[in-house]
Order: sequence, then structure tokens, then C-alpha cells
Amino acid sequence: MSKDKEFERLIERIYKLIVDNGSAVKWNDKIPDPDNPKQSRQIDITIRKDGLITHVECRTHKSPQDTKWIEELIGRQISLQADTVIAVSDSGFTKGAILKANKYGIVLRDLKRLSEAEIEEWGKKTKLILTYYGFKNIGLRLLFKNHQDVSLIAVANELEEKSGFIDALFNTLKYYLNQQKDFNYPVCIFYNLEAHNMVLCGKKLEGIKIRTEVYTFNVELDIPVVSVYGHPETNRLNRMVAIEKSDDYELEIIKSHHLLSLTLNLSKLPQAPTDSVIAGIIKFNCNQLVTVPKIYFIGTQEQKMYLHDAELGLMEFGT
Repeated sequence: MSKDKEFERLIERIYKLIVDNGSAVKWNDKIPDPDNPKQSRQIDITIRKDGLITHVECRTHKSPQDTKWIEELIGRQISLQADTVIAVSDSGFTKGAILKANKYGIVLRDLKRLSEAEIEEWGKKTKLILTYYGFKNIGLRLLFKNHQDVSLIAVANELEEKSGFIDALFNTLKYYLNQQKDFNYPVCIFYNLEAHNMVLCGKKLEGIKIRTEVYTFNVELDIPVVSVYGHPETNRLNRMVAIEKSDDYELEIIKSHHLLSLTLNLSKLPQAPTDSVIAGIIKFNCNQLVTVPKIYFIGTQEQKMYLHDAELGLMEFGT
């Protein structure tokens, strides 16, 4: 997606969070030209409520937007009969553009990135914490029929080649642990799993028994970029909408008053350390009272399981 489109989609998400209930926010809208209904006109974002329509137009440029763009928007408002026009720039506006917009009722908004010093003064940066399950003293028992015919060394070597089996095994164990509400960690568990037609060394695996000590630990994600959205003449630290982003995790947090939306690509989360898996439990402290946060997850949190040390044994199925 181009930089222009990414910016438009961000502004769309901001308005979906902050507009009144009952408002319809649409990106890349097409409306009929009032003077030629057969001809459609493209609007970056529209906001509709109670028969009123607001057009939101976005610009991503290196230089501040000048009077020329404001004059174009004045003409578009008249021509397309919009009730309100909001001009959004990621590079700000010239003084002349601000004066022109104020005179003709064009609403101005820009997006300004805070410096490290401003973030520290702002003091509202969200803390996003991931919880992991760590495993100690792992014991795996592989269940075969007539297991005396199976070589433990050969099985261990094949498991190294079929590492996806270990990944699936501990990710399944993770889901079991997530369902346990009465566990106090650290805890020692015994868990039995089906083998799901797994074959090792040419012999069907009938089941798996796991014995392990489980503990939990937390990792705080760094959210390096904070931007604030509002009128260009409003002090950055006093603006009511903030956007925190990390491109590494495809993480975005939009905050305004008591509202919050969080979007996170789970498949981009940092890889768990050796002998651990990500629990998929996400805690965040946004330093404000939030009524009902909107949380959007994409991808999956299942990851590679790097097993450093485990006791491996064979058992007869049915014993």
C-alpha cells in the first residue's frame, strides 16, 4: 500500500474511533457529482450522520500545505455540496493556509510526531506487555505399540528434522495453559496429547506424555513512535488524539479521551526465547481510563519452539 493510502487509512481509523455513535465513516468513497449525477467523484474519507456529510481530504507531502490546496477544497465543498470539509496534512500548513481556512470554514488537522523529550514530558505512552510460558525440566514420553522395536536415538534424530512437531506440541500445550484459571505459577504439570497420525521412524506414534515445570515471564514491547492529531495551532502536548506505532510489530494504538483502539499483527511479535512460547496474553497500560477498548488482531501468535534441553523416552502404548 502506498504512503498516501496508508495515511488515509490511519485517518479513517482515527475517525472511526472518535466520531459519535451512529456516524458512518467510509474510506475511498465515491459520490455522484451534483451537477452530473452519472459522474462519480472520489473522496478520501466521508463521515455521514443525520443527513449531514463531511468530506475528509488527506495530503502527505514534505512541505506544509499552502493556500492553493485550501482554495481547491473551498471550491470542492461548494461544487460537491459538502456540509463540512476537513483538510488533513502530515506536514502541517503554512500561515496563509491557516488564515484562508479559518475565514472560509475549512477545518484543519495535522499529524505531528513527538520528539523523545516531548514524549517524556507528555507522560502518556502506553506500556504493552507480552506474557510468555517458560518450561523447565521437560520430560517427553513417546507412546508406541511394541516400542522395543523403536530406536530412541533414531527417534530423537528424526524429531530434529521434524521440528514442526515440537512447535505444534508446545503451542497446543500453551492453549491448554491459557484455559487454566486456577493455576498459580510456577507449577508442575502432566499432560497427555494425541499424536494425530504422526509417524516416526516408520512407526505410528500413538500419543505423547509431557511432564514439565511451567513458569511465566513478561516482556515489554517498545513503542518508538508517538504522533498527535489535531488543529495545527494547538499545542502538541495538549491534543486529544494520539497515535503510537511500531512498524516492527505492525502495532498501532489510537487514544482519545477514554477511547482506545489497538491493532497488532500477532505474527510479527518477537520470537520467544529458548524453552518458552508466547502465551498470547496481552496486557497494556495506557495511562487513562478506557471504557471499551477496540482490539484488532491479525495473524497468529503460534511461533517456532526452540527446545534446548528435554528428557526423551519411549513408552508402551496403553500402560
